[in-house]
Amino acid sequence: MVNNPQEVDEGTDEGRLVCHNVLMRSLEEINHDLARVTDELIATDDADYPRRYELLKQQDALRHEAQRFHSDAQQQRTASEIRAELEEVRRQRDKELRRVTGFNMMSGPGGTGGASAAVSREMTKLTSTVKTNSRLDALNGQIARLESILASKQDHPD
Repeated sequence: MVNNPQEVDEGTDEGRLVCHNVLMRSLEEINHDLARVTDELIATDDADYPRRYELLKQQDALRHEAQRFHSDAQQQRTASEIRAELEEVRRQRDKELRRVTGFNMMSGPGGTGGASAAVSREMTKLTSTVKTNSRLDALNGQIARLESILASKQDHPD
């Protein structure tokens, strides 16, 4: 196995493995630094504004660096891998949508009087809670991200 990533053919399984390990090692270092900065930020006196500002800037830079590595890793995936994940996430979203729709009780019971109004308020509260606890927004965001990556692969094939 080659230990120098510049000497590796990324088209081979060994090359992909070495490049992936180098990428993961870098992410581990970034995460370690991010944890260290976060610990320092927690330990820093609230009144020490200059130090807190510097730590927040470091934290922000490390987060951006980690995001860049994540984006680069996503771009290395094949279109078929992304399509498979996209289909799976769409299935999860459809299942979640059916679950949330099953709890939709916004209309509540008809009628007048204090009892039906109280039941309607409780049903509205329950529906709101179910929607708040739903994963729909996260799943839709993941679908949009995967569609964007897939579209960029089609615009710029490897």
